[in-house]
Amino acid sequence: MVMRRNLSHGSSNALANFESIVAQLQGRQLVVLLDYDGTLTPIVKNPARALLSQPMRDLLRQLADHCVTGVVSGRSLEKITRLVGLEDLIYAGSHGFDIRGPDHNEMRHQVAQDLLPELREARDNLQDAVKDVPGCSIEDNRFSVSVHYRNVEADWVPAVSEAVDQELVKHPNLRRSEGKKVIEIKPNIQWDKGRAVLWVLEAMGLNHRSDIFTVYIGDDTTDEDVFRVLSPHPECDEAMAAGLGVVVTDERKWTGASMVLRDPDEVFTFLSRVIDLCKLQRTYHAIPQNHQNPLGASSETSSHDASSSCSDGAASAGSGSSLYAASTWYYAVNTEKKARRRLRSCWAERHTGAGDSPTRRQQRLILPSTTPVELI
Repeated sequence: MVMRRNLSHGSSNALANFESIVAQLQGRQLVVLLDYDGTLTPIVKNPARALLSQPMRDLLRQLADHCVTGVVSGRSLEKITRLVGLEDLIYAGSHGFDIRGPDHNEMRHQVAQDLLPELREARDNLQDAVKDVPGCSIEDNRFSVSVHYRNVEADWVPAVSEAVDQELVKHPNLRRSEGKKVIEIKPNIQWDKGRAVLWVLEAMGLNHRSDIFTVYIGDDTTDEDVFRVLSPHPECDEAMAAGLGVVVTDERKWTGASMVLRDPDEVFTFLSRVIDLCKLQRTYHAIPQNHQNPLGASSETSSHDASSSCSDGAASAGSGSSLYAASTWYYAVNTEKKARRRLRSCWAERHTGAGDSPTRRQQRLILPSTTPVELI
């Protein structure tokens, strides 16, 4: 049974809860897979104008340098590959019916090729059926046909839906699914984005491994199929993978995802933090071994020393390590920053006379560590 949650930004925002994600990554290597429309780019009236910004493209390029990265989209494989324009990524087009690996390597998978003639026939018939509906457009995504009605007036939408249903009567091997202001026509088989993600992990030898953690970010109803197969504890079901689903929405939503991001801008910020965390994996080995107490030295000094003293040998050592060391250090550094802010606040209160109540005097003397810390 699929567990659904009513998520809100107040309690489940992935940026606000990033430290809990870091905790889940301890001892694991990361895989990041993303939807395109509404996740990497904003939703626009004309799908052809949903172009990836150069900063987001550069960010994806950096991400692919640190972990397995891929895009899973309803667009055809040819379109999504051209729109993103990066060779080092995994691409799953047509809602996962058409998959290829980085650099056009041997990872290649196509589902229901025998139904391509029926899809083309349905496409042609629908183009004729809705040609008089203002604002309606048909998009050929090879293994799927997208009927866009975002620009259709409300009075015309039932006519579009009826045209799709009438066409599907002729094609029992095809089925419809709903997206954001779009009706998708796909092969009527047990395959979706979720199964595509599991196939990718299996093809790369990454599925059912305790040291692999997959993060999937998407905004549409078809992405719920991926959220369904990701769980922090997949041991109870072999048809699942260890991971985290993040839904992109600006409002409260019932979803199978575990966390939420507001829009592509927050996705950008989240991916930036993930890249920073991955970089720590390379620099952690340069940290002095006596840095056991997170309050023992300033975070600014530790970060500088680690990055400046990182040698090629230390960087190469990352190949045999996981995110455990990096996430542990990340948590320690952030704990230290909070503790020092609290120390400065206590120092200010004691020297300004603020907070004179007995309760406040007790609270401000409770420190995160009993180890003496030099106030800086």
